[in-house]
Amino acid sequence: MPKTSQRQRQQRTTLNEVAQIAKVSKSTVSRVVNEDRSVADETRARVLAAIEATGYRVNQSARALVSNKTGAVAVAIYEHLATYFTSAFTGAMVTALQEYFFNKNLQVLILPAPDAKRQERIEKYIYDGHVDGAILLGPVHDDILLKDLLAASVPMVISGRPLSQQRVAFVDIDNVGASESVIDAMVAAGREQIGFISGKLSNPAASDRLLGYRRSIEKAGLESSETLIGVGDWGYESAIVATQQILSAHPDLDAIFCSNDLMATAAMAVLKDIGKQVPEDVAVVGFDNSPTALRTNPALTSVDQNPEEYAKALSEILLAQMSGEPRVESVILPTKIIWRESFAKKK
Repeated sequence: MPKTSQRQRQQRTTLNEVAQIAKVSKSTVSRVVNEDRSVADETRARVLAAIEATGYRVNQSARALVSNKTGAVAVAIYEHLATYFTSAFTGAMVTALQEYFFNKNLQVLILPAPDAKRQERIEKYIYDGHVDGAILLGPVHDDILLKDLLAASVPMVISGRPLSQQRVAFVDIDNVGASESVIDAMVAAGREQIGFISGKLSNPAASDRLLGYRRSIEKAGLESSETLIGVGDWGYESAIVATQQILSAHPDLDAIFCSNDLMATAAMAVLKDIGKQVPEDVAVVGFDNSPTALRTNPALTSVDQNPEEYAKALSEILLAQMSGEPRVESVILPTKIIWRESFAKKK
């Protein structure tokens, strides 16, 4: 007689069988499956034990019809993936999002939206109810569909300060304050020719970090020449060019702050090529405190932001909205500087 596979047993087990084993009604089993917290703990435990014993699996399509829930959330990335995942922080943050929702029995759909056409299609997909909520990653502009999503009360949270003028929940770090802290430390250490390499200025994180640099330089009364500022695209090659341009205009440069660790490694490579010593001649600081920071020689001082805490804040806001709580407040997470050999804090 052929053996019955685990998959076949799961398919054959019915809600009624689970109810009989647990000695409860079918409606009670349904309430447990749908995570109704009104079910008593002892009853819930019996039902879960019966589900485990029988290998019963929820018919997600039927569940969606009854509960109007899809069991999925969208993570829309509003940048080219090749650029977005050059950052160790963003990669770790997306991984943490997937893990968080997996533990909540929710599927995560990663939806790349690098251009306006794809963004429009994805926002319509979200609007049409194919997911229970959405996290939007990357610069989010004020467009008609975003207004529609908000007007329809679609559960939604944005990563980073949005470019949109709409009142929408978001999670970010204090980018301005983080930059000011780095430059203030450089000034306190006696550095006077301080350069800055930005990421794409269409990204609010990049523009905020640049703002913090400008504020601190102005506060210290140091030279604020535009030739001390280079604009990269978060990538290695763009930072090579930016560093060379800054050094061409300012050969006496004695410090440089980069908007991510990858660009900081490029700056260090250029300095090494022209015989400059880090940190003796030029102090270098990055941003993200990625694994790259530990692999440079000397090890890179960097601004630390926690991708797991960032993902948790995004997820908690979205889950609260999905449960009916109208959370629209924003969360600003702290950062700290991890001091290493490329620039040691003045004692």
